[in-house]
Amino acid sequence: MFSAVLVLIVQKMTTLTYKQKLDIISTWQATKSKKCTAAIHGVSLKTVIMWTKRFMATGDVKCLERVGSRTTMTDEACNIGLDLLLNPDFGSATSVAKELYDRGLTPRLLHRTTVAFHLKRYGKKQGKVIRVYRGKPAQDISQASKERRIAFSRANLKRSWKNVMFTDRKKFLFKHPGVHVRSVQWATKGSNPKAYSVNHPMSVNVYAGITWYGVTKCHIVAGTSKHKSTFSNKKGETSKNITAAEYETVLNDTFLPCGDRIFSANGISHWLLQQDNDPTHRVAHAVVKSWGSKHHSSSTVLSNWPPSSPDLNLIENCWAWVQRRVDAQGHKTFDDFKAAVKFEVENIPLNILRNLYKSMPRRVAQVLELNGERLAC
Repeated sequence: MFSAVLVLIVQKMTTLTYKQKLDIISTWQATKSKKCTAAIHGVSLKTVIMWTKRFMATGDVKCLERVGSRTTMTDEACNIGLDLLLNPDFGSATSVAKELYDRGLTPRLLHRTTVAFHLKRYGKKQGKVIRVYRGKPAQDISQASKERRIAFSRANLKRSWKNVMFTDRKKFLFKHPGVHVRSVQWATKGSNPKAYSVNHPMSVNVYAGITWYGVTKCHIVAGTSKHKSTFSNKKGETSKNITAAEYETVLNDTFLPCGDRIFSANGISHWLLQQDNDPTHRVAHAVVKSWGSKHHSSSTVLSNWPPSSPDLNLIENCWAWVQRRVDAQGHKTFDDFKAAVKFEVENIPLNILRNLYKSMPRRVAQVLELNGERLAC
């Protein structure tokens, strides 16, 4: 009969009702065997042992009420601990825990996770939400740069950015030849996805400009692998990086003719060229003026662009988009990689460009709100 009962038990119960627990106790009292009770009710021996012990200790099989964790930090300890935690010269939650214990503000030396939990909860009540940041801190901006960022933002707070071309130079690295590098990759637990990477990757160094209406052509310059520059540096040697003379060519061959074509096609006669403060860019004012007189063009350089301001240059977001697109394609040869970079730069979707341009008023406003500090975007 016992074996017949075992055959009939086909479903293991994982969550027991109060009545089922009482039935287990009744069977145990009748059979005097915990193993037999487990077999009859289709539960593990461990389950029977747990509930019989509970019954013998309390006379019932109700779940014990759990008492919340005892408060181990007073408001005074939390207030002082929060100040210490936010002090960059003090240290981590572990250091705060030791300091609070040394001052007699906690009954024992608390674990860092306990301290962090209480301080985060206390900070939230005080309207000061805190979080942990990992890795290297962001590069600070000098006070002079902050003041120039503020001045620029004030001067351009109400500007319409649709007649501005944002430009920049970007070096794309061919780091994972033949590997499809995606932002998200699924794998089985325990495995470690790897991608072949080279120590000294080949690169594509390009200039490009974006507008509300589209993108300029991609201009490949010195610094690109397998690209022999026709320009020389101050030592008279073949240049391995961009020079003022080559940037003048970028302006005359790409930015200015493309800008005139794009803006005039959309009914805009006067447009502005944005550029950063790279020393090689100083030639722009004279080149743009000369271009205008020769081609009857009305374009000028956007003045007073502040230093340390990649967060205000919309094209920086485009560079990141292009790099992700090209990396995910997994090109095996550098020539294919180079062609892909050129294609993706020149075919950035219009909706991406316009969403970026729509963000510009918010960006300059936030610079003022943050007193010149770098934006989080």
